[in-house]
Amino acid sequence: MGDIVVYKEFPKLYKNKDEFLRDAYEAIAILKPEKKIEFAIWLYKEGIVSLERASEIAGLSLFEFKEVLKVKGIKIEIDDI
Repeated sequence: MGDIVVYKEFPKLYKNKDEFLRDAYEAIAILKPEKKIEFAIWLYKEGIVSLERASEIAGLSLFEFKEVLKVKGIKIEIDDI
């Protein structure tokens, strides 16, 4: 599979990155609900969303999301603790 298409490629469809990500999240949540956690992890790791926002996207409590990150060996940034 190729690179992820960035929102800049759709200037007439999306005003900004947040709008693009909102649509991407909604599509994933509807079409592939089992992918919500992986998408939230990716957003967090890329620094696109905060730990708290990622947990909301994943549909988990902050504690549950931190546990998922721990199990997957993903470090939590000090600022997010």
